[in-house]
Amino acid sequence: MEQKCPVCGAEQNYSLLTRDEIPVFQNIVISEQARATQFKGGKLSLFACEKCGFVYNRDFNAKKIIYDQAYDNCQLHSTYFNNYVDGLVHRIIEDYKIRNSRIIEIGCGQGEFLKRLVENKAYGNCGFGFDPSYRGEDTILDGQLVFQKDYYSEKYANIDADVIVCRHVIEHTSDPVALLRTIRKAVRNKEGVLLFFETPCVNWILDNQVFWDFFYEHCSYFNENSIRTVFSSADFIIQKINHIFERQYLWVEATLSLNGLNDGSNISPSQFSWMEFKEGIDNYVSNENKMVANWRSYISMLHKKKHKIAIWGAGAKGVTFANLIDPNRNIIECVIDINPNKQGNYIPGTGHLITDVETAAQKGITHAILMNPNYISEIQELITQKNIHIQLIEKI
Repeated sequence: MEQKCPVCGAEQNYSLLTRDEIPVFQNIVISEQARATQFKGGKLSLFACEKCGFVYNRDFNAKKIIYDQAYDNCQLHSTYFNNYVDGLVHRIIEDYKIRNSRIIEIGCGQGEFLKRLVENKAYGNCGFGFDPSYRGEDTILDGQLVFQKDYYSEKYANIDADVIVCRHVIEHTSDPVALLRTIRKAVRNKEGVLLFFETPCVNWILDNQVFWDFFYEHCSYFNENSIRTVFSSADFIIQKINHIFERQYLWVEATLSLNGLNDGSNISPSQFSWMEFKEGIDNYVSNENKMVANWRSYISMLHKKKHKIAIWGAGAKGVTFANLIDPNRNIIECVIDINPNKQGNYIPGTGHLITDVETAAQKGITHAILMNPNYISEIQELITQKNIHIQLIEKI
């Protein structure tokens, strides 16, 4: 029986890729190597909706995923990423003149972003953060900021909000329309409420053929049209969509539609060309196996020449790359990451050790494969300052 698109309900869905026995987690901190190798068992069966362009994992099982306090996807140890986040904060607080407002962040992690949104007390803003992986105090900043170690749901509808922020959460839910409708019920018909969402752009992944950007935690992938359809289906109006972070992410700004629920039919078909999208999918699919084989061959060649290779980045990209290229830890020595909470632990699936750059240098690492080109200047500056001689590999 054909499965309908979870976003628009269309029955015409196009197979993109299938991967078996992949790690169900990418960002969990694991202290024992043997245990790290037990985190396989996920299946990735990506399909693309021919009507709206939504890409989803048909075999995603939410019961396999538990976001608890062992989960760590913090990127704020990077100066580059910190500056990027500060730009988003400025966009929300200054461009929209957010003052004396109640801000909810859904999926707040450890609350770093939400803290920045409310830290200027002269603006009179307060915040409420929701995340089951949150590890800090429930109330900080003299009550200005409150955290709930839980998923956001309708049971928190009593918490009034002027602004709702949701960064890198919607791609983790298999029913994004339900998430938006939960928010819609919570805000009721409050005029002026603002939503700010951020999520990876599937077009960027396909166009740049970043095969290590498809993984189990992300069960939903969006382009401009599918994200518009989601918001419209939940009775929100998108005011703006920007491609940010060197076009890797979609940034969505939305507000309420007070005209009643709709099914997304107000989205003009001219905004989305299935044939163009399919062309990008087919181009990616035709090259994926070759790209994986080329990377494995290249790293094997370096390994045979007695070079020692590391991956730079122990986030989802690095974990996925390692599991696809070196599942048995034969040709990649370790994974470098600047997050001290991850160092000394092991990545899910393969069990590669995560280390800091100094330890990697002591291990004799000669080459490091970059998982995200956005960080190349920062990483090059870091190893130069530390007088570490590691050749950075961005592409082959």
